Amino acid sequence: TPYTLRISITKGNYSSSTFEASLTIRPIHTQLLVVDPPVTIYDGEEFTVRVTYWDVDHNRAIPNAMNSTEGTTADLVPELTQDLGNGTYVFGFVGHGIQSFDIKITFSLADHDAAVYSIAVYTIMTPEQQSFYSGLGYLATAILLLSGLAALYIKVLSVPKMLRTIIAMWRKVRKGGIPTRPKVRTRREILLEEMNSSLEPVRITKTMEDVAPSTVDVSALDVEELLEELAMIVGLGEKEIDTLRADLDKMPPSERPGFVQEVIRQERARRAKDLAEAEEAKAEGGAAEELTRKPTEEELVHLREQLLSLGIEESEVDILVDQARNLSKAEIDSLLDQLGGGKE
Repeated sequence: TPYTLRISITKGNYSSSTFEASLTIRPIHTQLLVVDPPVTIYDGEEFTVRVTYWDVDHNRAIPNAMNSTEGTTADLVPELTQDLGNGTYVFGFVGHGIQSFDIKITFSLADHDAAVYSIAVYTIMTPEQQSFYSGLGYLATAILLLSGLAALYIKVLSVPKMLRTIIAMWRKVRKGGIPTRPKVRTRREILLEEMNSSLEPVRITKTMEDVAPSTVDVSALDVEELLEELAMIVGLGEKEIDTLRADLDKMPPSERPGFVQEVIRQERARRAKDLAEAEEAKAEGGAAEELTRKPTEEELVHLREQLLSLGIEESEVDILVDQARNLSKAEIDSLLDQLGGGKE
């Protein structure tokens, strides 16, 4: 606050004289001399802050000052807090938990500037805590690893390898893919191992050549080759073969070779019988011409009715009737006898 000082001097027969001066009264300037604490401390570790409240104008310490730790987030330790009586003060603090703590100390005294000291202190884990949490981390990692191994054993290793392979192939087929052939032993390798194991007491060793490639010889019948063979036996033309091939297309593919093969067998048997009968009729001077003539339309119609009465499919009957046009009367009679439709 500014003040004005006025001094006036008067005396008789003298002029009056006045002295005027302006005065400003301010607080004494101060500062804090601090021994800073460590920036990082261990969790629960006590530490101190040493502060001197210093009179800058008179260059001396200020004892008996008022102090406050309001705004400090760390806990004050009364046992470590003391006033040394010479303007130096010691404050004890402790921080619990891994976090940041604010330290704030305020000094004040009448006619003196207030001074504030603040600092942030960070707490870290103690070596014991670090070891404990590191152990927990290793333990958790070990538990996860063991859990993964247990899951691997339960879902994979405990399942037989061949069953896992079959399941994988089944899943691939479900997704529309083509599974790869698994690496398994062949039938011949298994048989060879069993044979050599059984023959070991007599010191006989078999090789792969001693094991048959297949237990059953299977040959796939070619329909086209069978048709060519039938045409040679019966004497069918290209048109008749095409008609027969069209009728075969209506049948299931698995039944076509068997049907044609059965027709060939019957034709061979019929041919053999016809030739025998023809030779017999010729020897006896019989009516060979009657046996070798072609059937009439009425006989073909009658043949169709007989075949249908035997329970033969209509499509097959049409084929047989169409083939009968090129056969002799004796051949037709022989065919009916084989099918069970001849006259007693």
